[in-house]
Amino acid sequence: MTDKDLSQKDQATQPQHLVLQHIEWRTPLPPPQVLQEYQRISPDTLNVLLRMVEKQSEANRDYLLQDQRNALLVRCKEENTRRLGLAIFALGRLLAFAIALAGFALCAYLAHKGYPKVAALLCGGELAVLVYGFLRARASSVQEGDALEELHDEDGDKH
Repeated sequence: MTDKDLSQKDQATQPQHLVLQHIEWRTPLPPPQVLQEYQRISPDTLNVLLRMVEKQSEANRDYLLQDQRNALLVRCKEENTRRLGLAIFALGRLLAFAIALAGFALCAYLAHKGYPKVAALLCGGELAVLVYGFLRARASSVQEGDALEELHDEDGDKH
């Protein structure tokens, strides 16, 4: 064996060291040391990175604005639906009141014209329907209140 073969054999048996470096950053731009390395490889790297960061920032801003617009639209639609529901409910009550008044007026007219039994039967039926309607409305509002309480309890809200 020659000296050259021995030195290669010594090198092969010598422990080898490999150093790995891991750099992580959470900002849009890398740290200055990394930027310098990029600049060393390509002088235009900083400008390219800055343009990329600007475009990403604009995209993030646009996304957040669109998300906020969508949330506002949803809230507006919900509010409009709620208001429409209340208006329809109020109109329904007003029409029910008008129909009840017309029924009582018919009862009075029939009693005045000499049909007291028919008037009493019609008036009694109308009163029964009105009482049933009020009781049913009360029962449904109590059930809705119970359902809302259950929802709040499931969500962990305390009242």
